[in-house]
Amino acid sequence: AQNEFAGGVTDIADLDLELALKRFTRRAFRRPVGPRDYEPYIELAERAMNELKRSREEAFYIALKAVLVSPDFLYLKETGDESGKLTSWEMANRLSYFLWSSMPDGQLFGLAQQGELVKPEVVRQQVFRMLEDPRSAAFVEGFATSWLRLDKLGSMPADSLKFQEYYLHGLEDSMKAETLAFV
Repeated sequence: AQNEFAGGVTDIADLDLELALKRFTRRAFRRPVGPRDYEPYIELAERAMNELKRSREEAFYIALKAVLVSPDFLYLKETGDESGKLTSWEMANRLSYFLWSSMPDGQLFGLAQQGELVKPEVVRQQVFRMLEDPRSAAFVEGFATSWLRLDKLGSMPADSLKFQEYYLHGLEDSMKAETLAFV
């Protein structure tokens, strides 16, 4: 993250706050950003330093916190293109949060930037790639737990005297693992 947002700078005194906030905002918002997106956070950092007499480091962290509580970070905004279809950036977000429960990786961001994620064959390739990734386990567990209410498993445990195998062999955990493996 330090290389990505700060260009390798380790001392905040040497950091180009504007450039770092532009980069951070772009990554946090998961799409290209313009001045309307990042300037309020730059102004916030400057006000914190000038009016509130905060240190450069404190001002930078105040701006970062503001980015992380903004609706553009917390929600996946989808406006679509002129025809109402998802843009490549929106598709990258939708795929990653659906299949990984996390933000897009570098490959999805790269394809989004190239405008490739509007092509069905590219989307199909990415879905297969993403499902092979260990991060897809979060999708499987979340989906199966919600759909099949696996969180309720064990809420009415078997009688420990009559069904000792249930406890000896950890059947509750095994039943959940088997269901997740099947899904």
